[in-house]
Amino acid sequence: YNTDVVNFNKKSFIFEDKNSLSFEQILTDSIQKKFKLNKSETPNFGHTNSTIWIKFTAKNNIADLTEKLYLFITPIWLDSIHVYIPTENNKYKHILSGQAHPFETRSLQKPHYFFDFPLKQEEEKTCYIAIQSQHIVSFHLHLGGLIGFNYKSQKDDSLFFLYIGMMFLLCSYNIFLAIGTKQKSNIFYGCYIFFLIMSTVSYTHLRAHETRH
Repeated sequence: YNTDVVNFNKKSFIFEDKNSLSFEQILTDSIQKKFKLNKSETPNFGHTNSTIWIKFTAKNNIADLTEKLYLFITPIWLDSIHVYIPTENNKYKHILSGQAHPFETRSLQKPHYFFDFPLKQEEEKTCYIAIQSQHIVSFHLHLGGLIGFNYKSQKDDSLFFLYIGMMFLLCSYNIFLAIGTKQKSNIFYGCYIFFLIMSTVSYTHLRAHETRH
């Protein structure tokens, strides 16, 4: 099975729309010139009222891929994600998803955002994504099959739990140190690390279940 998953973050172009432009306006030459190549591994726009437009060109050169292709977008707290995928006769298919929209409307019933991405072998398509959110706006774009995404998810989860384990060890060390030395600073630091762990778990895993309601 092919486990290739292609990251499009540094292969994408970005335009910050402060005027609520329509998709038809985005396609005009004057706006197309304003798209800038993204040079960041993790683009972050902070809290913004702007619509962040992303443009990227995908080509299916994944060898021996026999399963369906999906566009995978994170993080989970994005309120609205508009995806425009070209079809025949220079038209675009519009797909809407995000935390602010019903969970049942998603292509796959998963906490993260998967979009059907029909792309034949060696075919090339230029797609657009518009992101709006009341939370911090950042993004990761990947293209691949479900087997590849499951493989990537397992690796990411392993690193996540390794990080949590190390943080728990550091927390426990400070608590035991506080008991032995009677230093209040170690207790405060141990409690700080504990609540940091809880906050991290909440935002990366537990909050995913909120999107179902």
